[in-house]
Amino acid sequence: MAEVKENETVYTVAGYGIVISAPSKNASNSEPGAEEKKQENPSNEQPPQDKIEMKEEKVEKPAAVSNDCDPSMVKVQCRWGGTVSLLSSQCKKKIKLNIKTYYGSRKRITVEVNIDATIEVLRNLLLTEHLESPGTIYNLRLLYPMGTMQELNVNNSTIEQYNLPDNANLVLLVQSSFTWDPNVKGADIKLSNNNLTATKAGDADYQTVLGSLQLSAGRHYWEVKIDKYGDEEDLFVGIARKEINLNAIPLETKMFWGYMVCGAKKVGSDGVLLDYGYQAKTGDIIGVLLEYKSGMATLSFYRNGAKCGVAFGNLTGTFVPAVCMNYGDIQVSLDPKATPPYS
Repeated sequence: MAEVKENETVYTVAGYGIVISAPSKNASNSEPGAEEKKQENPSNEQPPQDKIEMKEEKVEKPAAVSNDCDPSMVKVQCRWGGTVSLLSSQCKKKIKLNIKTYYGSRKRITVEVNIDATIEVLRNLLLTEHLESPGTIYNLRLLYPMGTMQELNVNNSTIEQYNLPDNANLVLLVQSSFTWDPNVKGADIKLSNNNLTATKAGDADYQTVLGSLQLSAGRHYWEVKIDKYGDEEDLFVGIARKEINLNAIPLETKMFWGYMVCGAKKVGSDGVLLDYGYQAKTGDIIGVLLEYKSGMATLSFYRNGAKCGVAFGNLTGTFVPAVCMNYGDIQVSLDPKATPPYS
């Protein structure tokens, strides 16, 4: 990849993402060194379009390249040596990218950026103008799934370095963080540790705390550590509708899908307790995996990295992470950035 020097302009040519310098009109055919460059390609074979590179010639006023540029032919120097002629109207400074995202409301985003823009510029454009709740995002990856899956790295790389064609299709993967929501919890549940630790004390019956992130598409995983509990019916971990009654046992709300972790049971919207998973204890870590595919979601749980199996399937709509705690001294801690086990 040729280095782009200061004050040079980068364009696309005929829809290909390649580096060129501003082409000059009526360029001379006898530039110094032209004969030596021709010898480098004695067969006169034409290279692929995406191998073309132009270098700015010393002219008093470089030709402007825009939508209404002069359609005259210009001489351009190629990477392989020699020259070709192109219409200046084929040269554009910008490239369109179509980006499919599974974050928040699944959608297709179309953006237009300079061909010499860095991946960091593209990333910031998506964060500031196109993604929901950008403040919760802690990891963003752009993939080009043509042939071998290629990741567009942020570190000082540019759009043109990946030879992306105009209207290239990219995939956006996003990881978001969340906390327990201080505004959506039972009155006896106290939050600490930047709203990652939830503690319930007192003699009041079941109370629920919800997470601060709504989930409706994509793949989501988080973990809840059991810091302390009393009886096996004291703790439910799972997901809920945001309209759930925060002061009722999950069996009665019909809006909770979860794992009664210390009693090895599961409960869904029908309010029926069924045997499920493994019996957990103080210090154990419960993983929660919610996966959407074609609008339908499955909910699975892990205990200390061991998968308990799919607890619920064919779930639709929007959910929030949830924990319900009974009377007694109970405490759990949330890890919203945990990595899913490979099982």
